[in-house]
Amino acid sequence: MKEENMKISYYKENMLEMTHKIRDLIKKCSHLKINSSRKDNDIRKDIYTYLMQELQSLMCGIELSPSLQDDSFYYYWEGKTLDKKQMEDCQYLFLEFLFNGFYFLFFVRVENYLRLIANDINKEKKSIMETFRNLAKEYNLGKEDENLFSIFSELRNLSHNGGFYSNKNNKSVEFKGYKFIFEKGNSTKLPFSMIESNIFIAEHIIDLIEKINQKTEKIDYIEDNYAKIEFTYE
Repeated sequence: MKEENMKISYYKENMLEMTHKIRDLIKKCSHLKINSSRKDNDIRKDIYTYLMQELQSLMCGIELSPSLQDDSFYYYWEGKTLDKKQMEDCQYLFLEFLFNGFYFLFFVRVENYLRLIANDINKEKKSIMETFRNLAKEYNLGKEDENLFSIFSELRNLSHNGGFYSNKNNKSVEFKGYKFIFEKGNSTKLPFSMIESNIFIAEHIIDLIEKINQKTEKIDYIEDNYAKIEFTYE
């Protein structure tokens, strides 16, 4: 008997609603940076600039995506046109890739921020999850904060395995009343669509960063990696 293929549903989002949420996150990061009392080149201030950059790049991609509904786009690149359904599918496939890329880069920014703080107090470990647990213990972060970062980290790790969970131990992690279910060999069961889940996690990670910034206020200065680097574009 032929084994049935695994079926994975992709949900098409209301992108107008998503752009409103992303704009709100950009404004939030801007507000937190402007009102930060940290010195220039302190990672606890610069992190908001980096997160804004990732959010703005995401917004730019969303704004450009309607061109994938224009048949002249395909004729120019491939010498043929597609029907409306094919063009719509191409646009949403592009958005899936766009949001996955955003999530990966967003994580990289946050990981760097956490490692710089942990390194400053000699709590950094090879594993970013161990590093976060050390910070959570040092600064008395709550169980929900640990659950949030666990979800954040596990979703990022899926990129190494084509979107499938590879750990032999299945687990379910709850955050804000929503369950994220990780099962070996399967795609993660999310409480929302992938796109909405990315924005949901990003929003709460920004809140977590602000909490950590407040708890590290006694540390005068934590230098950003890029403090002594100047970029030129030629």
